Amino acid sequence: MSKLKHVERIRARIVQGQVGELTRLRNYISLTDGNQEAVDLLRGDPGAMILAKVTDLLLKELGHETDTPVESAASKVRRDVSRLRGKARGAGTD
Repeated sequence: MSKLKHVERIRARIVQGQVGELTRLRNYISLTDGNQEAVDLLRGDPGAMILAKVTDLLLKELGHETDTPVESAASKVRRDVSRLRGKARGAGTD
């Protein structure tokens, strides 16, 4: 498999796209009865970890492997997710 080029830009784009998609998914799930636990998992820190894992999986599928697990505080994926969440909070969104 070839090495993925421009990983930083691609990672940032994946995070941007997936944060919107996970928000839409959370909103959709919240319309159904009995799924509050799933809705809660898509919020806050658990939601950020799901977003980081989805982003990491997509990068791996595209040919980018890293030695740093997404659960690690040193993960660049987690850094990008945190940065984007910070911007979203500043705009008054979840």
